[in-house]
Amino acid sequence: MNILKDNPTFVLLLGLCPVLAVTTSVWSAVGMGVLTLIALMASNAVIKWIHPKTPQAIALLVNVIVISTFVSLLQLIVQAFLPSLGNDLSIYFPLIVINGLTLCSLPCPPLHALQRVLGFCVALLIMGALRELLGVGTLLGFTILPDYYPMLIMILPSGAFLLLSFIMAILTWTKNHPHE
Repeated sequence: MNILKDNPTFVLLLGLCPVLAVTTSVWSAVGMGVLTLIALMASNAVIKWIHPKTPQAIALLVNVIVISTFVSLLQLIVQAFLPSLGNDLSIYFPLIVINGLTLCSLPCPPLHALQRVLGFCVALLIMGALRELLGVGTLLGFTILPDYYPMLIMILPSGAFLLLSFIMAILTWTKNHPHE
């Protein structure tokens, strides 16, 4: 699996809500990506272990409960030790549960789940870095473009849609024209 060519966000349009809402800075994007990675890999391991013992009729409910438990634990840990990140992501924590169900189709092979979540993290990082750089002229809070007149639209959801469409257009073009 190629993380850009088969990216769950840029190709399949999965997990768009956090990509559009949370990626106003690299810090928020990395935070959401790492928390998603931890929650989904831990959930995937537990679900793979209990899946054979779970009746098919309640399998989806069990998956949601397992993912929700890990996300809730992570939310408490982040609020306790990284309050600024916790404030940035506060209302978006429940999206990790939905991303777990859409990105990984739990249970799935651990390597497949890892590739999908890493692809999601790469999408978050690209969007966060570009939106922060174009929106305010900084990366990780450090001024990169000192005499830059910020494009404030880039830190708004409409700017995220514009940037996402440009990235998708570039990826589609490179996929359809591999040798140009």
